[in-house]
Amino acid sequence: MRILIIGNGSIGNRHARLLASVGHEIAVLSARPVEDHRGFTSLKEALTDFLPDFVIVASVTSRHGADLNALSELGYSKPVLVEKPLLETISKGGINKPHLPVQVAYNLRFHPVVIALRKALEGRTILAAHIIAGQHLSQWRPGRDMLSTYSASKAAGGGVVRDLSHELDLAQYVLGPLSLITSHSARVGNVTVDSEDIAAAILSSTSCPLITIHLNYLDRQPRRHWLVITETGTIEADLIKSTLTIDGKVETVPLAPDQTYKRMHQAVLAGEPGPCSWEEGIAAVALADRIAPL
Repeated sequence: MRILIIGNGSIGNRHARLLASVGHEIAVLSARPVEDHRGFTSLKEALTDFLPDFVIVASVTSRHGADLNALSELGYSKPVLVEKPLLETISKGGINKPHLPVQVAYNLRFHPVVIALRKALEGRTILAAHIIAGQHLSQWRPGRDMLSTYSASKAAGGGVVRDLSHELDLAQYVLGPLSLITSHSARVGNVTVDSEDIAAAILSSTSCPLITIHLNYLDRQPRRHWLVITETGTIEADLIKSTLTIDGKVETVPLAPDQTYKRMHQAVLAGEPGPCSWEEGIAAVALADRIAPL
C-alpha cells in the first residue's frame, strides 16, 4: 500500500518506520529534507505523483484542520488517519466533517491492558471510575528545555489536557459518551510558561455515574492508572506497569515495543472496528475545550 505521511517530526517518523517495516511504500510531505523515503514539499504534487492509498496527518496539531481541508479541496477521498488530538480546539479547527473517511490515532485503545480492562468490565455494573495520568514535563523530551516546547505555551496549543487527551478518549471508549459535571485546570508549578500543568474533571456516562480524571505535568513518578469500582469487585489497570488487578489478584499483560501503534495500523488499514472515529475525536476536543479553554 502507498502511504503518504504529512509531517516529518518524531511521530511522523515513527509511523513511517513501522509501516515501512511491514512492506508499505512510504512518502513524506515536509518542508524539511526527508531521509529514507520519497519526499515532497507540495501536497498537490504528492497526491498526483505518488497516488497514495492512505494518508496520515502527523503535522503540528494547529495544522490538522488546514491539512484535512487541503486534502478535500484537492479531491482526495481515501482513508485518513489524523494524529491526536484531532484539532487544537473546535473553534480554531476551521473545518466541518470532511467528505472522506477520517480516524484519529489514539493508539492506547490498542494497549493490551485497555483491551483486558474492557473485557473484564463486560456484564458488570460500574459504580465509579477514577483515572489518573501524569509525568513531569522535564522527562518528556530529554535534552530539551521544557519551557521551549509547545507543551509549555497556550499560544502553541500546549497544556496537559491536550497532551494527555488519551485519557479523555479512553474514558469514552471504555465507559461510553461522557457528560462533564465540573472541572478545573491551572498552572500551579513552574514547568510551563503559561499553559495548565494540572487538571481535574468530574464526569458521568450511561454506564458509570461518577468518573474522575486527573492529569498533570508534575508527577516525577510517571503513571497511567485506572481504578474501577463495580458492584462485584474492584479492578485496577496500570498502563505503565502493564498490569490488570481484579480484586487484588495481579496479572501482568505482555506488551511488546510499538505494539499499540502496530495494532492500530493493522486495524485502520483493514477497516476493523476499534480506532477512534471522527465523531469521537471531535468529542475529545470539545471536552478538552471545556476543561482547559485556550
